[in-house]
Amino acid sequence: MPGDQPPFFDLETDAGILRTLVDGFPIAIGIATKDGVMRHLNHSFIAAFGYTLDDIPTFTDWYDKARPDSLNLMSPQEFWQRLGEESAANGGYSKPRMLDFTTREGRPVTIEQTVVFNGEVFLGFFNDVTKRMQEQQRESAQSAFRRAVIENAAQGVCACHAIDEHPFVRFTLWNPQM
Repeated sequence: MPGDQPPFFDLETDAGILRTLVDGFPIAIGIATKDGVMRHLNHSFIAAFGYTLDDIPTFTDWYDKARPDSLNLMSPQEFWQRLGEESAANGGYSKPRMLDFTTREGRPVTIEQTVVFNGEVFLGFFNDVTKRMQEQQRESAQSAFRRAVIENAAQGVCACHAIDEHPFVRFTLWNPQM
């Protein structure tokens, strides 16, 4: 039939190629069965979080170790089930979500997690966004500080170049309560 294409990968013959691609990917990837058995963790996952398959043979093991303070949120089984339902409802993909995890060494990290689920296997992408989140928090705090200084100034605030600079520019920001 015109337009028919062979499958992108034949898992039986191309498994080695697929493993090489997953292992070489610069973002942490974990692969698990629908029953929560971890099947593979790529090199980036192990480097980022420190866990190996020996440490976390199941999703529940990882959830319990990496999110020990999350007992009040939901059980690993509930989380796993919701991930599958969400992925199925969105054409096999979960929406990216921010989650706080703990590395094997005890370092807290914030990750952006996206999951692909085909009904049998979960393919999870875990991007460590800890530094990005810290930078956003720092910028937000600096912005709030500047805004507070301007809004609470008893008189107008003037910021300008030195008079001998060319061109001479003067910016005046007035307290809106004046």
